[in-house]
Amino acid sequence: MSRSRQQRRAAARALTAQAPATPLAPAASTSFPGLGQWGTNGHQGAAASRSRGYVYFPELDTRREISSYTRTELLRKARFLYANHGIAKRVINGLARMVAGTGLAPQAATKDKAWNALAEKEFAQRAESPFVFDVGGRYDFYKSQQALMRFRFRDGDASAILTESAAGLGRLAFYESHQIGNTTFTGMGSGFGFDQDQWRDGVRHDAQNAAIQYRYLSGEPDKFQDVPARDVIFFADYERAGQSRGLTVLAHAINNLLDTAEITGYIKTGVKLSNQYGYWIEKATGTSGAGKFESVGSGVTETVAVSDTQNITLEKVYGGGQIPDLKPGESLKFNSASHPHPNQLTLLEFLIRDIAWGVGVSPELLWNIAALGGANTRFVLADAQGWIEEQQADLVRLYCQRVWVYFIAKSMKAGRLPKCQDAEWWNCNWITPPRLTVDFGREGQLQLDQLKMGVITYSRLLGWQGQDFQTHTDKWLDELAYVKNGLAERGLSWTDLAQWRNPSIQPQFAGGASASTADTLPTDPGQANAALADLLRDPAQAAAYLARLKAQPEAA
Repeated sequence: MSRSRQQRRAAARALTAQAPATPLAPAASTSFPGLGQWGTNGHQGAAASRSRGYVYFPELDTRREISSYTRTELLRKARFLYANHGIAKRVINGLARMVAGTGLAPQAATKDKAWNALAEKEFAQRAESPFVFDVGGRYDFYKSQQALMRFRFRDGDASAILTESAAGLGRLAFYESHQIGNTTFTGMGSGFGFDQDQWRDGVRHDAQNAAIQYRYLSGEPDKFQDVPARDVIFFADYERAGQSRGLTVLAHAINNLLDTAEITGYIKTGVKLSNQYGYWIEKATGTSGAGKFESVGSGVTETVAVSDTQNITLEKVYGGGQIPDLKPGESLKFNSASHPHPNQLTLLEFLIRDIAWGVGVSPELLWNIAALGGANTRFVLADAQGWIEEQQADLVRLYCQRVWVYFIAKSMKAGRLPKCQDAEWWNCNWITPPRLTVDFGREGQLQLDQLKMGVITYSRLLGWQGQDFQTHTDKWLDELAYVKNGLAERGLSWTDLAQWRNPSIQPQFAGGASASTADTLPTDPGQANAALADLLRDPAQAAAYLARLKAQPEAA
């Protein structure tokens, strides 16, 4: 018996818990190059099995994994589902809105404070008008962020070409995924030939697999324009290093979404059919004639004689709440079919959960968050917030920061913006939309406590609320100065304002008594905190007041 046969028998005995009759001597390796022991090297996941279907994944080279045909089919089906299926539209639009919201706002962060204000003002003038910002006049800077997220989720990628106005100022031209691709030409004699090894799916690469050109199609054969990669903001999520383009987030869910649409259609058909016929007349065994199966409101024309001169239809009788006359042996049966079946709804929910997890978020965020409790809801939102922040980081890195640098550089070159005194003039912070929350009272109080303890800063706290710290602080100081000037104009003081805000201490100031003297302040402990708050401006009076409170119990 050969060694390999002995080993196979030994393996069979081990699987059936039978010990071999005699120990086997160590044998030389029978593995084949690249296959391992018996082709699997002990990993059952690599072995073929009759218990499951064959896994077909023919291309492991990421650069050639997605062909133009595959991309076109995925894009076509994704757009069909987006146009006709509510779940698909919720995935695309809902997630794009969660990430971009009303748009991430820039805050210049150089050491030149005066220049920062000028740069933000100049950028706002260029970015807040769609007719100035977008060559097509459709999007301003803030609206374009949500649009790009929507394009990327639905199609896989999108792009914006950096261009400029007649005055040399920055502008953008937006293009969708289907407008990039390999062209169709009639032959090498046309002059449009290209090396397929360099061009993949509308992108030309160098020897290091870096994109150097993008090919934009005009919609007509042999007509296209190649744009250098340095002039293109290509917005995509590269899951692997060898990818040239991105894929729709629905790529894993195409079949599930089509199945949910078809299953829903079948369920609706069953509901319609089961409710189209509301009752039937059933005849007992042995009686003559066949039972009738009538449709409610189907236009029954059978007539009943009411008198010698008048007949009425059965439909009029039914409309009056009556039922047909039943002959001996007949009974009236009502259709009480239950559609849809609970198992069908469970299957639909499972498919939707698989779709959501493949996108990267919890199913409840897209489907049915009402079924969660308080703690579960907070966990789901915390998980979603992590995903949102990851997407926002990509949005800043791939799009927002490049737009800021390009527009500011063009404005400085055109003389509309002075030169920055900081060499790192491109530094910029980005203020995101408010974070998701379902319990602002609890979380807000926690954040205020953290602020008091120095765990977080004002800029971070306000950033979570989608506000600019500098703008907020300047506005708050302006309001404070306005209140101060208003009090002075009306002959009032901060003390008067304190009395209005703290009615409990008003009697102590009756008759014009001054709030700045410790002798006139209340000694009741319930009013002490409010009085001390007014004395914080005068440490000497506060110390005298504390001494008075301390001596009060002894005097009593």
